Amino acid sequence: MSKFTKVLISVGVVGLLVGIGISKFYIIPPAPSAVALEVDNPIPRQKNSKLPSSEPIVEDILPELSGPPIPEPPQSVSSVALPSLSGRDLWDAQNMLAGMELIVIVRKDTSSFELPNTVLRQSPSAGQRMFKGDTVYITVSEFP
Repeated sequence: MSKFTKVLISVGVVGLLVGIGISKFYIIPPAPSAVALEVDNPIPRQKNSKLPSSEPIVEDILPELSGPPIPEPPQSVSSVALPSLSGRDLWDAQNMLAGMELIVIVRKDTSSFELPNTVLRQSPSAGQRMFKGDTVYITVSEFP
């Protein structure tokens, strides 16, 4: 074995020992003793508890629920099927979607030869189920 190899091995071993020593004393804190757990634990114990004294009681850890009950979601939430908007006029499409309480975002396409403000595409596609407040993107034709 060459002298260089011996030096590399010894440097590696020293580095490993230093790393273990640092992680043992500075990075990983020592585990507390059982006596320290019982003394430092401020949770009161019930007299008739069948649990060991070192185990916390669930009722002591979790706070009692107080305040008004959490409301249930509305049962009347219904979805609507999105109609096909292709070929319709922009004004008609917007009125139809506003009646369904959907949000409309209009995009312009200047590469089409359709009449201006004719709906070319929609997203989501026709037949998809939508809820109130959902967004529908429609692309309409526009001459440059």
